Amino acid sequence: MLYFERSQFLGADISQLTIGYSRGIAKRKKLGDRVHFVVASAQDIADELANYPGDIELVMLQFPTPFRLVTNLEVPYTGNAQLPKSISDGFMVSNQLLKSIHRVLAKNKEPVGNLLLQSNCEDVAVHMRTEACGLGFSFVDIPHFVKNVDDGNRRIPQRTKNWIELGGTRAEGHGWSRIPILPNRGATETEIAYQINNTPIHRCLLKPNRSE
Repeated sequence: MLYFERSQFLGADISQLTIGYSRGIAKRKKLGDRVHFVVASAQDIADELANYPGDIELVMLQFPTPFRLVTNLEVPYTGNAQLPKSISDGFMVSNQLLKSIHRVLAKNKEPVGNLLLQSNCEDVAVHMRTEACGLGFSFVDIPHFVKNVDDGNRRIPQRTKNWIELGGTRAEGHGWSRIPILPNRGATETEIAYQINNTPIHRCLLKPNRSE
């Protein structure tokens, strides 16, 4: 697994403001020699990493802006209009991106690198893992897996309630981790905020299958 003390990190976002904020934190913590941030899309970074000469230990797709969850096709959508319209229209974690990440991780020498997926939206997490597994990834069988996602007396967001009412697949069973995969010092502000508010975070670790 990832060794934080000896690893180099690259973070990307299309927001100049977010990257400027991140660079400021890295500078204050004197991490500029190991932690770098660029203004770029996830797809652009994945394409560039295909030419990286070394191994990539871990790619993290964390808390992507969720697509709209439509609960009734006969009723006009009245939710957040700024969300991507659908899975195939504006959602960051596209099939193309997952294919590019697979190529980057599969070219490693043994062992292959891993892909970490995290979302506070259960339907988004399920969709990402399902798509990835259909494109050549397999989930890593984590010992502390989620046996029942509703255990723990946690606050269930309305979006998840809607997903359950629709009969959506739950983020539970082998491969779904009930504890953080990253150490505390590697957690995002979003992850920490949801932990404080006792709101579920759906996370899994995947590895690329190599073609025979």
